Amino acid sequence: MPARPFAAPAPGTDPAPGIAEDAGSDSSVSSGGTPAADTAAFHYHRVERHVTDMIQSGRFRPGDRLPSLRGLSTSMGLSIATVGHAYLELERKGIIEARPRSGYFVRQGMRGLPVPQARPAPPTGPREV
Repeated sequence: MPARPFAAPAPGTDPAPGIAEDAGSDSSVSSGGTPAADTAAFHYHRVERHVTDMIQSGRFRPGDRLPSLRGLSTSMGLSIATVGHAYLELERKGIIEARPRSGYFVRQGMRGLPVPQARPAPPTGPREV
């Protein structure tokens, strides 16, 4: 009987010899040594968090040049497109700025990331109209 290309493997058989059944899933630590919860978000969020942490820690100050897309993608093991997406989001948020033919830099006006302000709770109870 010929094998069906999309049929589920028979019970008790190895679905793909030589490949672990749970490779890359549900481990408590990802291959990068970070908690698995970090892998639940989009990869570009991880890059954003990494860059903002470096700015917060003082490693990069206003006016400093950030790592190139290619350099950061290599060091984090991600695609250049993913790092580019993160840099565009950081630029949109006003944290970094792109300079043509020069790269990405921490914005001059950045003294630290703004702390989110708590919004007052909406009034509860009856209101007079």
